Amino acid sequence: MTEFLANAIFYGAMVSFLVLVYQSAILPGIRQNLRFDLFRLRDDLRRLVIEKRIAEADQAFVLLHDNLNFMCANLPRFELMNAIKVVRTLNGDDLERVRAHIRVLDNSIAEVQKIYHASVNVFIWSVVVNSLFLFLGLSIVVVIVTGVRVGLTELKDALIRKAEEEAKLVFFRSAQVAV
Repeated sequence: MTEFLANAIFYGAMVSFLVLVYQSAILPGIRQNLRFDLFRLRDDLRRLVIEKRIAEADQAFVLLHDNLNFMCANLPRFELMNAIKVVRTLNGDDLERVRAHIRVLDNSIAEVQKIYHASVNVFIWSVVVNSLFLFLGLSIVVVIVTGVRVGLTELKDALIRKAEEEAKLVFFRSAQVAV
């Protein structure tokens, strides 16, 4: 028991150290790269206005520009649990408004659609990198649960096979069992 406790403390400390290194050293650099991607996308969108390929008052431009600005400022807040909460709390009016925004962007010019899809990819990546340890933890839980389930199924099957083999042996010696 003491060895198990010592191992649990050691591996817990190692995981905590990895989380600390990821959160303090690695993740800020990844976020900065994603933010640079967003700045590039926003610049590409503004270039379309400068080149008069889309009007500054165009609804697609306004929606996408506002969302890119919001994403630049709030990149660290894009986490899986927050995304799930938003999806679950969308009511009829909000859902219809979001669908209307999507239709506006889907019906815009090809360059705006390209920027829109690229910004969605940046959003997805930000959710993944911000929730990496949640994904890893859930994956470990799934592997453990699956392993236990498969292991228990294998154990049950092995016990059944063993019982059947022994029952066959005893079957021919049933006279001795009946005594």
